[in-house]
Amino acid sequence: MTDTQEAPVVEEKEKSLDDYLAEFDAQTQPEPQPTEGEQVPEWKHLENTVNDLQQQQYRRGIDESIGKMKSVSEISHVGNTAIEGYLEQRARLDPRITQAFMQKDRNPVAWEQILKTLAKDYQSEIRQPDAQVTEDQKAMRAAVESQPDTGEPIEKSVRDLNTMNDAEFAKYKASLM
Repeated sequence: MTDTQEAPVVEEKEKSLDDYLAEFDAQTQPEPQPTEGEQVPEWKHLENTVNDLQQQQYRRGIDESIGKMKSVSEISHVGNTAIEGYLEQRARLDPRITQAFMQKDRNPVAWEQILKTLAKDYQSEIRQPDAQVTEDQKAMRAAVESQPDTGEPIEKSVRDLNTMNDAEFAKYKASLM
């Protein structure tokens, strides 16, 4: 005898990005923490501090670069993540951009010129809204919204007509003429 009943379908709620990424957290093993009696070497504290400072300096440099790119070009409407992605992609394609970023404090004028050029390149790559199409869409929307609702009267079904009283039927008949 076989069981032909189907298993009940359990609906899952839609997972967020964090839910999916959490599946990989279990696979990543954190560095073992020292026990109570064990001391962390001083160099490890210094190494962690230096790493933190480098991350902060990198983040500050990227944020400043994005701000400069937005100020010199008409890309202020573009999100920071998109611009950062563009910068990283261009740096992967041309390692000289990475070198210039790392030496931006030595030659800030050259770095600003690079950012201006990158901003112009990015602006030419992204699709800008067509002003004429936008105006046409606005005009069409305004025309449609300003039209009164004068559609054809909806024809009633036989069931609807049978449920009408005499006054409603007379009113319906008058609307047809």
